[in-house]
Amino acid sequence: MAITVERKVLVDGLQIIKDNIVPTELSDASNYVILQNGRLHGYSDSVGITVPLNVDGVPNCAVEMQLLYDFLRKMNDKEILIGLHDGNLKLKGKNAVAEIAIRTDITYPETLIVLDEDKFIRLPETFSAALTFTGFACDPEQSAYSRVAIFNGTAYGLSERRAASFFMGDEARELFPSVTFVSPECLGFVNKLNPKKYLISDGWFHLIDSTFKIYSTRTRADNRFPFELAEELLADSGEEVFRLPPDFANVLERANPFSGKTAKVRKVSLDIRDNRLDLVATREDGSCYKERCVGVNTQAPLNFTVNLRLLSDVIKLAEKYQISSNKLVATAPFFRAMCPLESE
Repeated sequence: MAITVERKVLVDGLQIIKDNIVPTELSDASNYVILQNGRLHGYSDSVGITVPLNVDGVPNCAVEMQLLYDFLRKMNDKEILIGLHDGNLKLKGKNAVAEIAIRTDITYPETLIVLDEDKFIRLPETFSAALTFTGFACDPEQSAYSRVAIFNGTAYGLSERRAASFFMGDEARELFPSVTFVSPECLGFVNKLNPKKYLISDGWFHLIDSTFKIYSTRTRADNRFPFELAEELLADSGEEVFRLPPDFANVLERANPFSGKTAKVRKVSLDIRDNRLDLVATREDGSCYKERCVGVNTQAPLNFTVNLRLLSDVIKLAEKYQISSNKLVATAPFFRAMCPLESE
């Protein structure tokens, strides 16, 4: 049996899955889109996403994501016929036909499809901002630091080299009554589809939007998190407070190509004295960039080096800065961040 589907609706659904599921060799399912029980699904070991689509007439199966996406994206037809033919998924437009091999051994976990909206809890309005301004401090390569931790109304991001916190408001204390771990990888879904509710169930954190698209990411069974360490790293050092120029993000952008060949090693050196700031960025091969900003005042001269990527993330919100012996602490109302100082 073949059914008619709007091509754009199908492409849009595939795009949402592609935006949130990263294909990897470790997860065979991550390379496929799953048509199951009238919905489109994408799945890896740690993330799942399900999108409603009227494909009830198509038997459950999985097909290669990129192949299906490339075919549909390049078609001009408004509608297509979709169904099974000789064991393949057949897609037919006005002048073009494709058959894509299917797999029936790849399925989407039914436990991740929670359609009872009454089970979900409202998200605080500050949820997206909290993830944005703490997620950069997480380290996806270390499981202990791979997720934002929400506790007592505050979101924390922490790794061995950086830390950040964002106070989400008093209502967040009630909306997240216990320690909650959220992967910053969900930020793309949050910013694009603006989910308003969440649910924690069977080790998964679910987000749902108004059209019942559901993003699911694994949470943590171990609720232990070094909140005291995070607070210590973010504490006021008692050192002099200073401000950076309001357009300093543009300065960093100009310096970026000269600061190093990868994000992990890119760094800039700042020298503040005599009512001016001098920035120097030097690449491994000796290429360098210098820029002077005037009107930056400190009582005592300051000279420090910091990772450019981290500083670029921090200055999006920070207003004031302090330098201690080994770190830069940045603050704004409801926001704190710490970046370690680098060797020159």
